[in-house]
Amino acid sequence: MQEGFEILALFDNHPAKVGQKSRSGIGIYDIQELRKHARRDGISIAVIAVPASAAQKVTDQVVSAGIKAVLSFSPGALKVPADVKMKSVDLTVSLESLSFYLAHGDSGGE
Repeated sequence: MQEGFEILALFDNHPAKVGQKSRSGIGIYDIQELRKHARRDGISIAVIAVPASAAQKVTDQVVSAGIKAVLSFSPGALKVPADVKMKSVDLTVSLESLSFYLAHGDSGGE
C-alpha cells in the first residue's frame, strides 16, 4: 500500500500475461474475471490504460463489475452512467505542455 491506495489486482486479455505477477508481485488476471474479483475484494476504483480501440469495451466491463470510480489513461472520451465518476488523464496534452515549457522556458503552471 502506498499513499493510502492498495493495488489489489491487474487485469489483461493477453494469454502470456494472465497468471503472471507484476514486478511488484501483484497478480495478473484475465479481464473476464474482473466482476468476480471486484465483488470479492471490494474494488472501488479502476485504472484503465488500454488502446483507444479497447477503452469503451473495458470501461463497460468495469461498470458492469460494479466499480463506481474510473481513472482513464486511454485516449478519447468514454461514456459511463451518471452514478460512475470518470476522471481522464490526457498524456498527450501533458507531454505537449512539458515540451512547450522546455522549448520556451514557460513556467508551465503545474
